Amino acid sequence: VGNHAIRNRITEPDYNRILSSQFNLALADNTPNWHFTDGGLRPSQGEFFFDHMDEVVNYAKQHNMQLQAHHFLWGEEKWLPDWLKKGNFTPDKLEEIIEEHILTVGRRYSTDVHAWTEVNEAFTRGQNVNGLTDWWADATGGKDYIEKAFFVAKSADPEAVLILNDFGNEGINDVSNEMYDYVKAAKARNVPIDAIGMQMHIDGNNPPKREEVITNMNRFGELGVAVYVTEFDVNMNDVEASTRDKNIIQADIYYEMARACIESHVCKT
Repeated sequence: VGNHAIRNRITEPDYNRILSSQFNLALADNTPNWHFTDGGLRPSQGEFFFDHMDEVVNYAKQHNMQLQAHHFLWGEEKWLPDWLKKGNFTPDKLEEIIEEHILTVGRRYSTDVHAWTEVNEAFTRGQNVNGLTDWWADATGGKDYIEKAFFVAKSADPEAVLILNDFGNEGINDVSNEMYDYVKAAKARNVPIDAIGMQMHIDGNNPPKREEVITNMNRFGELGVAVYVTEFDVNMNDVEASTRDKNIIQADIYYEMARACIESHVCKT
């Protein structure tokens, strides 16, 4: 469950009652981002704002909930502040800014955050899926920032699970194959990638098969990384069926993907 509901729990008492009694994992999903207008951490280059993130962390502690956080680095421009995008920083300076950011945030929440999505959508964006681009790769000159970010994060919080996250990688395809090749080579260099994340934004008209998802999860497991289902929704907007039948179709897809996670033996959440 996301931080929006936690931060609005006073005005959403019913949601909060269910949240606090029925769930054992919370997700800080926008609060850790750099962009400040939606509760993010970096209003300026020299300033960190921790109040909103602290609120989510404290809520998780109060309700004995494990906490995951999204994201240390995400190349979606709208979640990056203007001071960063328009700062004309050299690649070397950007690496310094990344290191400062991860060390500052990671150390502050060391032992509080169970798992971070360290780098998000580097592969779909690198392949220009749906026209998406990776600002970090473009600004720093390639994917080397990924490896460096993982090493810095592991030094900031050695106990946190560090996740390489993306979407469209549930089955075996171009995105998951590139991720697989990258993780295989990175692990050989001792890059501390602990897990890969599957956002699992599923199209109700074209869901992946459970067997293919299991096979895909397990091949990553063989590389020594776990799998985390990090977001997970089933889009039924374009499914032509009655409301009742849509609910059945959607429930079946959730069931099949949950079974894949359980049966793979490498999927953690």
